[in-house]
Amino acid sequence: MHRITGLTLSPHYGASKLRWCLDHVAEVRAAAAQSRLRAGPLASYLLHRLLEKRPLLADASTAARTLLWSPFTRDWSQELLELFGIPRAILPRATGTSHAFGTLVVAGRRVPLNTCNGDQSVVPFAAGPLDYDAAYVNLGTGAFVLRPTTDALRAPPLLTSVIRADQEHCDFVLEGSVNGAGAALAWLERHQGAAADRLLALLDRAPLADEDAPFFLNGVAGLASPFWRPDFESRFVGEGSDLQQCRAVLESVAFLIKANLDEMARHRPAPARLVASGGLAGNRLLCRMLGSLADTPVDRSNDREATSRGPACLVAGMPAEFRGPPVERFEHEPRLLARYLKWLGLMREASGDD
Repeated sequence: MHRITGLTLSPHYGASKLRWCLDHVAEVRAAAAQSRLRAGPLASYLLHRLLEKRPLLADASTAARTLLWSPFTRDWSQELLELFGIPRAILPRATGTSHAFGTLVVAGRRVPLNTCNGDQSVVPFAAGPLDYDAAYVNLGTGAFVLRPTTDALRAPPLLTSVIRADQEHCDFVLEGSVNGAGAALAWLERHQGAAADRLLALLDRAPLADEDAPFFLNGVAGLASPFWRPDFESRFVGEGSDLQQCRAVLESVAFLIKANLDEMARHRPAPARLVASGGLAGNRLLCRMLGSLADTPVDRSNDREATSRGPACLVAGMPAEFRGPPVERFEHEPRLLARYLKWLGLMREASGDD
């Protein structure tokens, strides 16, 4: 699966869901038998319903999340279509993310639609043209780290994704995924009865390290890259106060991102900086942790509209003068590596990844 798609096998992607519908939904089976069925990503449905000529198209970024499309050929994979038993004829035509998709008619005005992309994929463009020397970290319910490359690298256990494509050029990223970021703080509230918002406020300007804090082995919502253990049991190792446990959860997010950056370093040079965005990036301590572990400055954007600003940059043609909001820089503080190495040993032991 990874060889063809750059992804790991997961029920989150579209292929297995489409197969289930073909097997179990009578209306879908009937439409397929009558050659009336069309299926694809949600973005394809929206393009079809909203654009004047009702095209059947799938941009590269969302097509890539079906487990049926290959970033290495930039087309649907015949091998995977046969594996899942999905006829190519029911799928939309694959295009780039920058493409003349069609025309929107809004309040009597005709507006050309030239960009269609995934929300995660556009975040790196919110501050302007892509910086190939940076790694982009988004910290929300989950977290991800993207390392841009102009080549489609096969780099398991990391994912390979397309974030922009047109007829002449394609931008790829090595992608690391963390399922439990904000979701891990919600887990803390449910399981420990802790008020995460209050604790985060107390930790915002706390010292970088607390050697007496417990470790949190974070598999909330499934342990993603680079370990890939969907049934991993989240737990604390050691005792601590509510504040120390909240710190340990924050620390685990930074540690998981560090583990993904270490995997990326096997294929790409270490980034010259991290660009942090998303709701959890509002916590200064977490940004300082990331800078300490990555041994590089962290530029934190306070932009709450990155997924709107990113497409604006792409539609404008990525002009060099395009700029996002001002950023706050956190310089490297070398005081967290020893705790990371101890945590990593605990994670490897717990996940059976010795």
